[in-house]
Amino acid sequence: MANSIVSTARSRGSLAAYLAWGVICIVWGTTFLANKIGIATIPPLRLSGLRFLAAGLILQVFVRLRRSTARAVPLRLGLIGILTLGIGTGVVVWAQQWIASGLTAVLTAATPFWMVLLEAFAPGGTRPTRRAVGGLVLGMCGIVLIATGGSADSFRADYLWAIGAVLVAGVAWSTGSIMTRHEKDEHDPVAVASWQMLWAGLVLLVASLAAGEHMQGALDLRGVAALAYLVVFGSCLAFVCYLYALRRLPVAFVSTFTYVNPLLALWLGWLVLAEPLTVQVMGATVLILSGLLLTRSRRARRDPALRQGPDRLAVERASSTEPYRGQRSTHKAA
Repeated sequence: MANSIVSTARSRGSLAAYLAWGVICIVWGTTFLANKIGIATIPPLRLSGLRFLAAGLILQVFVRLRRSTARAVPLRLGLIGILTLGIGTGVVVWAQQWIASGLTAVLTAATPFWMVLLEAFAPGGTRPTRRAVGGLVLGMCGIVLIATGGSADSFRADYLWAIGAVLVAGVAWSTGSIMTRHEKDEHDPVAVASWQMLWAGLVLLVASLAAGEHMQGALDLRGVAALAYLVVFGSCLAFVCYLYALRRLPVAFVSTFTYVNPLLALWLGWLVLAEPLTVQVMGATVLILSGLLLTRSRRARRDPALRQGPDRLAVERASSTEPYRGQRSTHKAA
């Protein structure tokens, strides 16, 4: 009888974990669309700043209600939050002024490629395997195909600058993630996430003021709804679901959402915003995701850092460590 109860409880726990993984796939795949809708009326840096500031405050309340002893985190972890969330995510949203939401999701899927390159050139870094190099080549071909896809936008300077900005954001996220790997697992990940969001939000709001951003028009219901969705679902709910899934499912399985997100973002961009799904777009998507699959394959993973994927919304502290399993994990969130 007791064994039956335990078995039932475990089955329910596994089902809940898979549901949490499903929430991650859906929510993080839809944030690119939400960003695109939000920046129609709210300037991009201000949108991201408000999003992270509000989400950080909500998570702070959660930490205090739990009476966690880890309410403060070292300043260096806040700086990592600025790299990953402030630059790694805020710059991507800024670039969405000129790039379709689906294409942005595909480009952010290339983040693991920068992880490989940074690890290879860092002092004492790990040389990539042949399979990882093959994945890099495929991914780069996909990026080039997006940049020179033959559409009218491909020859516009702002379009090319925006693509470059997304790639730079990927480097910033990768740098912050590598820095995170050298941190100890002694801090509450939710507390770390909240402080990093607060730091990123404040920096983005300052950047918005410095850039002279102004409202594109009267704030409408769509803009407010997009911001609320990004705060509640994109930064809070999905983060909690990610932590829950990591505690109960293999890291390799949880990280498969990085393949789902770009496909969902492409489909939603086409369905809701009438973004074009051309042969070039689909070809670039196949190349980048195939390269990602090779780069993150078992034979290519000499180092844990190579297992990180491109989620633009996950908090790198949770992404790079798995304190609940007592071992290092890697992931990478939008």
